[in-house]
Amino acid sequence: AHRGALAIIAGTGAASVTDAMELTRHAAEVGADAALLLPPFFFKNPAVEGLVRYFRQILDSVPMPMLLYSIPQQTAVPITEEILD
Repeated sequence: AHRGALAIIAGTGAASVTDAMELTRHAAEVGADAALLLPPFFFKNPAVEGLVRYFRQILDSVPMPMLLYSIPQQTAVPITEEILD
């Protein structure tokens, strides 16, 4: 539910895809305008294919806008153009 100029963006990232999906679904149910997703951060330097599957599962499970973000210096998991293709 958009509130004029104010948008609520919920941080729903988690190390587990099932946790991230649950948090994102909950954010949508309580009226968040979008979700802020970070990559799974427990394992360092994961395969691109795994990251794509992680994000795709979340994107496909909840019908709301999502923003992907990462702080590679902290997580060692960058979001590259290859992941976004």
